Amino acid sequence: MSNYINCPHCGERLKVRTSRDASSIVRELYLQCENVQCAFTCKAHLALVNTIAPSMVQKKGVYIPMSRVAEKRAADKENAVNQIGLPGLDTMSHPRDMPHLNNSG
Repeated sequence: MSNYINCPHCGERLKVRTSRDASSIVRELYLQCENVQCAFTCKAHLALVNTIAPSMVQKKGVYIPMSRVAEKRAADKENAVNQIGLPGLDTMSHPRDMPHLNNSG
């Protein structure tokens, strides 16, 4: 997998010339082909489409749907907790949420 986009016309790399926020989850990119003889220029959108691991500091009003894999992982975790019968364990997935590891107090 590469970290760049190829020109659909000549195959050379497209370089980001400028960009701007279109929303909190979409960035509008203006691209130009690095092949000066081609000179293709275009606009593209870079969008956040799925959450793989949720943020520990979620911003109100920002919604990025969970990926199928993340949804399955969360469901499997909930099923495991329900089978063991340990209420509340599913909310203690981060060390800062575990009282014996939390030094604040």
